[in-house]
Amino acid sequence: MAEALGMIECRGFAAMVEAADAMVKAAKVELVGYEKTGGGYVTAVVR
Repeated sequence: MAEALGMIECRGFAAMVEAADAMVKAAKVELVGYEKTGGGYVTAVVR
């Protein structure tokens, strides 16, 4: 089975943690990492 990579960008670290937590709990995904992209935005990467 092929793997996919998902990204979500949120404004603020707390919002990113909440979104990543919901993704991990709702689907068979794992949090690969996150990156601060500037301007208060944070991007979470899941696989």
